[in-house]
Amino acid sequence: MSLEDTVLSEVIKWCTERGVRLKALVMFGSYVFNPVKAKDIDLIVVLGELNVEPKEVILMGVELSLRLRRTSRKSYDVILMDEKSFYENLQPGTVLSGLILGYKVLYDELGIDKAVSKLMKLLASTDYKYFKGRWIDLSTLAKAKKVDHT
Repeated sequence: MSLEDTVLSEVIKWCTERGVRLKALVMFGSYVFNPVKAKDIDLIVVLGELNVEPKEVILMGVELSLRLRRTSRKSYDVILMDEKSFYENLQPGTVLSGLILGYKVLYDELGIDKAVSKLMKLLASTDYKYFKGRWIDLSTLAKAKKVDHT
């Protein structure tokens, strides 16, 4: 079983145990474009409606991260959000801006590719730069990518 299959399987089991609905699972960050050198695996886990306090969402993310680490001996950064928060964060300057650098959809009920295309269109219309060890011009990158922005 591939790492992606293992991650998806464990996230589905965790969601079932917690009684929450998985809407999307997206891998992003360095592991997507250079798995050998990646220090960790970044995941966005979009769940159905979450009726819990923000503190509980953070604890849930830590719990899932530790569970995944036990199954594959890798380090995970898990970002949990509900569907509403996911769409609210499809704006330049949010953590989801990093999706433009590359991502891999492991599970999708939301139309992630279309949502990221809309984000790219927004980024292309701005002058947004991101700093992670060096400046990355996400606006220019969005303009350069050949994406259907419909």
